[in-house]
Amino acid sequence: MKLREKYKISKAILKRVIFHAKTPLVVFLTITTRCNARCVYCNCWQLPFKELSTEQIFKIVDELAYHGTLRISITGGEPLLRDDIGDIIGYIKKKKIFVSINSNGFLLPENIKKIKKVDLVQLGFDGPKEIHDILRPVGTYQRVIDSMVCCTKNKIRFSLNTTIVNQSFKDIDFILDKAEEFGCYVNFQPVVNMPYASSNIKDMLPSRTYVKKIFNYILYLKKKNKRIFNSIRGLRYYLSYWPEGKNIRCWAGILFCVIGCNGLVYSCSMMENISPFENCLENGFSEAFSRLKRRSCKNCWCSSTLELNYILSLNFDSIYNAIKMNL
Repeated sequence: MKLREKYKISKAILKRVIFHAKTPLVVFLTITTRCNARCVYCNCWQLPFKELSTEQIFKIVDELAYHGTLRISITGGEPLLRDDIGDIIGYIKKKKIFVSINSNGFLLPENIKKIKKVDLVQLGFDGPKEIHDILRPVGTYQRVIDSMVCCTKNKIRFSLNTTIVNQSFKDIDFILDKAEEFGCYVNFQPVVNMPYASSNIKDMLPSRTYVKKIFNYILYLKKKNKRIFNSIRGLRYYLSYWPEGKNIRCWAGILFCVIGCNGLVYSCSMMENISPFENCLENGFSEAFSRLKRRSCKNCWCSSTLELNYILSLNFDSIYNAIKMNL
């Protein structure tokens, strides 16, 4: 990211935060719930939602650009299952909006030409083969490694998302060694009881003692390992407040939101099963976003949302961390 772009983003954030302007600076855009993986902690592939058409997504992007959106994170399901993923990424980039995509990596090598304009790919990576292929389908470990190689060869930036379950401690060093090998960053977060979590999620939730142990270790490594994405502030939140949580200053529904693949607009992904929500297909995104109510919870366990809240709250550590990583 060039210095001029960083200045533009910083100026926009300061303006909205200081004047409390309701603006969708960051949008998490879910384009499908279809998924070719059957991760043991996720059942999103069973959700029956209808997908937005290419034209409907373009219209939403037009509105987002008009309202000053700085970043769109494309999520799923598995976004690469959509044949129009290249068109969607290309259209977002035409609007000069930063675009990232979350992927399990299974289909990335054969779709590399479609995503060549993306700013960042976020790959799910849960540890060495014997762990990754238990938490995710057998064979996905090698596919993620192949995706890392493919992104590197094609000069596409990527990062790793690691889900901490009750058996992850011994794998932290392995994951960071892979990040060092490929020159990318790792985002750690505990497994989250999301609205689409699998029925056996409770058996995978790490205990308070375990989380304290593992995030103490990650916090220790953070001071000397440049490959850890999480800010010190974010790591301390997990360390101090799991699993009860704590209210923090939340900008969900004010400066960021989630758009579901069925056109519903939510304040946050943790609120997808909690009303109220609005439908952007009926009266447009602008009207739907304007009606969103500010809601907060004590469970900001999703690292991307947690870090975003700290950045938008002008926390120096989180801002410095993001700038240092050029994110």
